[in-house]
Amino acid sequence: MKYKIFVLIILFTCSCKSMPAIQSFNQTSDKFDQKLCSHLFSEGKWQFIHSIESTMPNQKKTFILGITNISSRDKKIRVLMMTIEGLVLFDAEYDQELKINKSIPPFDSNEFASGLIGDIKLIFIKPDGEIVQSGYLKDGSRICRYRDNKGFVIDTNFNQDNTWAIRKYTRNKRLIRMVQTVSILEKQSKHKTFLPQKIELIAYGKHKYSLRMDLIEAKQISD
Repeated sequence: MKYKIFVLIILFTCSCKSMPAIQSFNQTSDKFDQKLCSHLFSEGKWQFIHSIESTMPNQKKTFILGITNISSRDKKIRVLMMTIEGLVLFDAEYDQELKINKSIPPFDSNEFASGLIGDIKLIFIKPDGEIVQSGYLKDGSRICRYRDNKGFVIDTNFNQDNTWAIRKYTRNKRLIRMVQTVSILEKQSKHKTFLPQKIELIAYGKHKYSLRMDLIEAKQISD
């Protein structure tokens, strides 16, 4: 019985620490640093091509090619996933609602499709909702904390070495997604977007999986 109580205390403590404390910016740097948080996300219309290594809940690894088109203004998304040989495994688009054009196993469930679109939004598109807190973490990285109308919290971290991370929490402060960059390219376009060469996304929970994305090409598309 004592052991069970001890385990519960540990789990409760860990869950409380999942959302880090923020030390507020001073007033002189506030506007600048909040703008820096938004530079994690690409403005305008872009096409990204990545080689992707996915690790599914059964630890099986799959290597695929991903082509992603995004529009930051209207938050439209088009995603294509194919084998290295060119066979299309999944083709879907999002414009207020999800439309699946093609999907074959194991990518043929609505849960997968909606989850993938959510992951793409998290990586590439500025979060919905307002910034409810911003400042510094203990390691000196800048952070902006967003909260949407469903109660989800998204932290965007900009580190001193120009790498960045995004964390998504439930309303109960439980971490469900983490995106982190491994390396950064030079600033791209007039919007000074920081394009990462490598991205890793980890989805936590019962069906834990991860994606490691290596950038092959990033191209800004004119309106």
